Amino acid sequence: MTSYQDATRWACDQVEEKIVDGRLDFPECTFAETLIEVAAGLELVQPEDAESYYLVTEQLAEHLWLLSMENDEFFDFCARMCATNLLADAPLPECLRIFASQVLSGDLKRPTPPNRPRTRNWLEQMFLWSTIKGIEQKFDLNITRNDVPASSYSACDVMAEALTVCGRKTKYSEIKNLMVHKNSQRFREEILAYVQIGRRKNLRGLDPDATAAARALEAVREIRRTLPREKKPPSLRNMTP
Repeated sequence: MTSYQDATRWACDQVEEKIVDGRLDFPECTFAETLIEVAAGLELVQPEDAESYYLVTEQLAEHLWLLSMENDEFFDFCARMCATNLLADAPLPECLRIFASQVLSGDLKRPTPPNRPRTRNWLEQMFLWSTIKGIEQKFDLNITRNDVPASSYSACDVMAEALTVCGRKTKYSEIKNLMVHKNSQRFREEILAYVQIGRRKNLRGLDPDATAAARALEAVREIRRTLPREKKPPSLRNMTP
């Protein structure tokens, strides 16, 4: 019980200042908006006497291109990078030149947006996920009760109680679903992509536990199965992700 109480106090310290009027106070954004904002290897250069252009590494450009094949937001961003750099007479990585060629020729179509508007709470979910991973590792607790005896507590219990104590009424089932339910599988895959591509600056209130991030990085190869690699042109099949 002492470990559980210590974990709850620690979790309260993490969430208390982030709860405003009964909710977690994070900027509204989607996964694509977050990743584009923080991706390592991407910079918008804005000269005083010339057109703006993007500097993007070959590796990041390939990741964004692969994501653009299944996500309309990434597709739009890749198109914007190409248009911006063409106007500025700035170079583009090979995969983005192929992307632009395929779009112009009609061989590559914009992915159909989801029927329902995307929820814009990705930062909030990322914060919850990273804090739960921190609880799991700092206090040696299992993620859910399913993995432990009925009399024991889990990291999801700690998170739900800490949020409720600090002013955001939260059920265990909500936190558990985020971490293990099949409906949140896509979100967890997005986290792996986020860790893989990397962060170049801090997000407000978001500092995932380093050990949790390291474990996610070890599992990042799983994201490959969600990316449409069969659509890659032959000239790019040997590019390293």
